[in-house]
Amino acid sequence: MITCKWTSKVERLLDGESQEQEAVQAHLADCTLCASHQRTLLQVRAALGAEPEVPVLSDNQFPAFMEGIQAEVSRSRQRPGGMWALMSLSAAALVIAIATFSIFTGPGPVKANEVESVSTQLNDATVHWDNSDDGVTTIWISIAEDDV
Repeated sequence: MITCKWTSKVERLLDGESQEQEAVQAHLADCTLCASHQRTLLQVRAALGAEPEVPVLSDNQFPAFMEGIQAEVSRSRQRPGGMWALMSLSAAALVIAIATFSIFTGPGPVKANEVESVSTQLNDATVHWDNSDDGVTTIWISIAEDDV
């Protein structure tokens, strides 16, 4: 497809935005590609019923336009309320209470090294143990001839 660098200028001319109308009109007389592009755009515009002019806000309409915007912005928005707000607040309070309870109470002390029973297969040996209050377990093995 062959293109011309003036096609965007032709489009601006049809939209009423061209700053160089005379130059574009002269180019349309010489360039068949741009003339065809202009005809196609005019057909599309006619088929769509588009208006070539964009409405412009006049100085007299501007204050009413701004008042409408301010009225929408300043209008108070409804906040969610009722039962859902109460349920959300209750759920959040419950989560905070459980987290606080688990942080301050913590798990109990672990007694993994507490000895409950001992035995030995050594002849003439006795085993004694002591669990102290600070969690230290001491084990003695006594043999009749010599202490180990």
